[in-house]
Amino acid sequence: MRIRHLSIKNFRGIKELDWTIDALTVCLIGGNNSTKTTILDAIDLVLSSRWNPALSDSDFYLVNADNTITIEATVSNLPDSLMREQKYGGYFRGWNLKCGLVDEPGIDDEPCLTVQLTVDKTLEPKWLVINDRLHGDERRIHARDREQLGISKVGSYVDRDLTWGRGTALARLTASHDGSDFASMGRTARDAIKDTTLEFLLDATKKVEADSRSYGIKPECGFRPLVDSESLAIGTSTFSIHDGDVPVKRRGLGDRRLVSLAMQKSVTNDGTILLIDELEHGLEPYRIRNLVRLLRVDTGSRILTESKLAQVFFTTHSSVAIEESYAAELHIVRNDDGIISVNRVTEDLQAIVRTHSEALLTPRLVVCEGKTELGLLRYIDSTWQMADGSSGMTANGVCPIFGGGSSSHRLALALYELGYEILLFVDDDVLIDWSQFDSKSIEIVKWADSARTETRIFSDLPACTILKIVCDVLRRKPDFLTRAGVQDIEQIKQRLSDEDSSERMRQTLADAANELGVFKRIDHGEELGNRIVESLESIPCTDLYRALAEIRSWVNRR
Repeated sequence: MRIRHLSIKNFRGIKELDWTIDALTVCLIGGNNSTKTTILDAIDLVLSSRWNPALSDSDFYLVNADNTITIEATVSNLPDSLMREQKYGGYFRGWNLKCGLVDEPGIDDEPCLTVQLTVDKTLEPKWLVINDRLHGDERRIHARDREQLGISKVGSYVDRDLTWGRGTALARLTASHDGSDFASMGRTARDAIKDTTLEFLLDATKKVEADSRSYGIKPECGFRPLVDSESLAIGTSTFSIHDGDVPVKRRGLGDRRLVSLAMQKSVTNDGTILLIDELEHGLEPYRIRNLVRLLRVDTGSRILTESKLAQVFFTTHSSVAIEESYAAELHIVRNDDGIISVNRVTEDLQAIVRTHSEALLTPRLVVCEGKTELGLLRYIDSTWQMADGSSGMTANGVCPIFGGGSSSHRLALALYELGYEILLFVDDDVLIDWSQFDSKSIEIVKWADSARTETRIFSDLPACTILKIVCDVLRRKPDFLTRAGVQDIEQIKQRLSDEDSSERMRQTLADAANELGVFKRIDHGEELGNRIVESLESIPCTDLYRALAEIRSWVNRR
């Protein structure tokens, strides 16, 4: 199965969402209250086999039960049992890449069904299969048929999945048994419960153990089925998986979630849609990386062949999970007063995914043209907070990133289109068509007079600070003086103090610094930022001061 389109109205924090889904692996990222979890819950509600979900007035948008909840999911790659004419064959719609969803499927269209869940003020859910060309002739879809749509959801509470309870993954592993074995065990429980072994439970448990090992779980004694010491009655839910004599549900949250995921994939027969909220919850970084790789659905992936996962949706706040993802798998969720948009990250942002994954979790970004600018901003920002207790970048949801030199403006535009608030900090020595920014609310900070960063620094800082910078540079680049055409520091000092030669000396030092690339590393930019901070308040009329003040003002803007 594969979800092609999702529509949600008046559900929790979502007033309206209309989303065409064109990915097999979908990682949802966005700020708190962006409704990422609500989207997963909506998919689970409309496609799961539950017939009596717990709903209340708080599930309506703005707690207004007068506005009916409507969730519609269009699903393709359906099982044959649902495609028969006597089932839902007459309700099929079509899907194609060019036109999207069409009510009358064509020869080249992919057949699909739209399942609709509505909940009004009575709190009674109603599931229908709909098609606009058959308006008024909708057909109910019952829980047994929805079960074939193959939805599995893993949240933070997974202990139930570790028992043989109704609807759990373990129960599905042993679905061919009618329960008589449990009744028999109940009759002999007092005398031999611990020594009685049900082979079908043991087989299922060993399969779970084998599948879990690929997720990094290492049982100490080996999984086996035993009576759960916390249960009072003998029945299906009495049994849970144990590691030796210790219930697996006594292991850490990360282990329990991975075992649950392994089971969900084990019971998949014809393809399933897997939903995972907060994928990183309880997991160390190396386990997060491994899990993203195992869950990835791709036509060439090993996991698609072995477990037949059809589609995966997961939410995350982990930069590790983002870094391990491909750009096209990432989807940014934005909430504009209940109007929800989901924007897919373009493949040309793959470098940012790998090098600045944290940035995609930050609402406001400073795109720095070079590593020099990035380094000096990182240092200066730390001093802003210490100087007067004002908020710095992190407290204001701001992250500075390296923009990639002359392509920084393109990166800024791409991130802006994904909904990020952007400040572009650049040299003005590169020819850029700035008119393309006219209709965009992107803040641009650049040096006056088309100056390079090196020119601005050596032109505006006091002579005493320049001498300190030169000494810093000489420790890394002993040939710096030769490139600047001077013999020693004393000669630089004399020329800087001479009104006639000062400007030429400053420009010569700037040119030498640029040619040798003495500041073009983030740590060297931070060292430079240290020197700038020492003198910044003494040069309030300079362009250097003006530009940094503009950045600080933008950072502190709420």
